[in-house]
Amino acid sequence: MNAGLLSKPAKGLILASGLLIGLSTLVSADTGTVSLAAQANTALASFYSNPPAGPVLPNTTVPFDLSSGNFVYLANGTSATFATSYKNPKHVYLLVNSSFTYYWYATRTAGQVTLTFSDGSTQTVNLTIGGNLREWRVGAGSIVVGTASSTDSKNAWSGYAQGWMGGGSAVLDQLAITVDSANTTKTLTGVSVNRMNDDMSVHLLVSGLTVDYTTITYPGNSGNTESVDHRQNVGHSNAPKFTTGGGETASNKSAATAAPQKGKRLAHGKAQAD
Repeated sequence: MNAGLLSKPAKGLILASGLLIGLSTLVSADTGTVSLAAQANTALASFYSNPPAGPVLPNTTVPFDLSSGNFVYLANGTSATFATSYKNPKHVYLLVNSSFTYYWYATRTAGQVTLTFSDGSTQTVNLTIGGNLREWRVGAGSIVVGTASSTDSKNAWSGYAQGWMGGGSAVLDQLAITVDSANTTKTLTGVSVNRMNDDMSVHLLVSGLTVDYTTITYPGNSGNTESVDHRQNVGHSNAPKFTTGGGETASNKSAATAAPQKGKRLAHGKAQAD
């Protein structure tokens, strides 16, 4: 975790023995992980061979809580909502990929990520196939969209798919969402991911969620901060602490579809994406 210090002119200055002493405001950049355990419905190991356990992934400095070993699998017309409470949010990071991402779906919108803030305002980002979203089993070859052109999307982990899923190379990708400047002084109260109801067979795989935000400590009172310890949240009592302070994450709520049966996966074999 990186932290920066920003000193502001003090409201009051003390002149003593020729020394000018000022008080400063402490501003630190913090990162908080959100557990998806309450609504994650599919084992990572059912898709990926030897999937990562987190919080550290090899190709990113952003930590993710993967301790449940599961991800949220969203079919057409379903969504998942994760309740949060992070003041002064700067970025939201998702581990998100898709399945059944056939090449003829390229450039189409598969869903949205919506950020909700304390004043009721929202910020929405489209999940565009081949833009900021790609197939999880890139080893399926040219039949799937295996690349993402957006600089907001980057590979966080590369490995292999389970043999019964067709085998070959498999990935976990990180999507970075920059919070609009108009919302960076608000509290982030929720993050929703929805899979649109359309004619595509695409499913969404949501494996991780992390928020970075600013914690402010005011002059003259080191305990007077704008946020609290993540571990005060019952749902995160055993989660690793990545912050010196921050928003507590409330219990998560979602409406997520059940994972496909293994028979369905086997039926697709190596010739198609799963």
